[in-house]
Amino acid sequence: MDIFLDTSFILSLIIRTEKTEEARKFYMEATFNPVASVAVYEESLYTGLRLVAEKRLNIKNAYSLRNFIKKNPNDALIAATCKHYGIRKIATFDEDFKRVDFLEIVRV
Repeated sequence: MDIFLDTSFILSLIIRTEKTEEARKFYMEATFNPVASVAVYEESLYTGLRLVAEKRLNIKNAYSLRNFIKKNPNDALIAATCKHYGIRKIATFDEDFKRVDFLEIVRV
């Protein structure tokens, strides 16, 4: 039997929420084929990174996240990922990262 896994379920598997124990128990004990779409994976990635940005960088909304680096909201997600994992150096040709005080641009 196929069961489609939505973003809220996937996030509860990988990020601690009030539903984590319930989701993990269901997933580990079930005898089904998990199914998801690219849209769910993209939403899970974006939402998960947003949650990390809220918690670790005190960024409370998508507008603030986009303004973290003005030119490209994906750069803000990259910076948030680096901050979350304690990565201090980035190999890039993108000058926008000069505005991120915790990242050192590695010259290639």
